Amino acid sequence: MIVAVLERRLDELKAVVSDLSDEPRLFEEFIKQYGGVAAFHAKASIGIGSGSLGQAVSRLRSEADDVMHHMLSRAIASNALPGDVTTEDVQLAARMIAGVAAYLDGDQDEMLDRAMRIIASGLRSLG
Repeated sequence: MIVAVLERRLDELKAVVSDLSDEPRLFEEFIKQYGGVAAFHAKASIGIGSGSLGQAVSRLRSEADDVMHHMLSRAIASNALPGDVTTEDVQLAARMIAGVAAYLDGDQDEMLDRAMRIIASGLRSLG
């Protein structure tokens, strides 16, 4: 079940990158999805161990990281993000978005959009 959920979320990430590859909003839409994947992956990884389930979850995390690298290169190429934004920056932003999704009250979509504007603005100012 865990692997099936992670595979579905990974397919959603791939679709975002494919559908919005040249769009300025690629990063924002990707990071919203990636934040949910990262939060679920963190919960799923607790106590899994190194058996076949652990290997499958690790493989899917690696695939998600590959999708993130592709998204980042597309976002930089389209000038949506500066060239010095790193994958570590994106992973940190995803954790921040996961926190917003998990802990803020109110209209979650509105809060996520507001958080994304703040994070994207900060990342854009790095350049």
